[in-house]
Amino acid sequence: MNGIAIVVALLTASESVAAVVPKTAIFPIKAPQGVTAPYIVLNIAGDADEQMLNGTANYPETRIEAACYATTGTAALLIADAVQQTLGNVVKQIVGAARDVDIYFANFKVTEEAEDGVLARVILHFYVRWRNAA
Repeated sequence: MNGIAIVVALLTASESVAAVVPKTAIFPIKAPQGVTAPYIVLNIAGDADEQMLNGTANYPETRIEAACYATTGTAALLIADAVQQTLGNVVKQIVGAARDVDIYFANFKVTEEAEDGVLARVILHFYVRWRNAA
């Protein structure tokens, strides 16, 4: 399991996210060409596993970027709020094959609007830490 798969699973299971973005509009890496807003794109912004004397700790931490797209800035902020609400309360959960999943906000939030005013985006970063089930 990886950080993006964990976040996709949590966001697609969230009622607050489903209220503002269809479950089929949450994409890892990039959105398909021609997709219409609203949607969310998830990417890895950093990845690490602590080194111990006998190798890795097998407790990876990935920084995930969630880019929330909508036709207005207000709508993009509503999506970002739903994402933040969903991911901000994850402590020692089991998600698929991952256990002890913790997610916390990385203190990074940026708003943007396309020059033509057709699309707005809010970018959030989260740290996702987990252990793979043995």
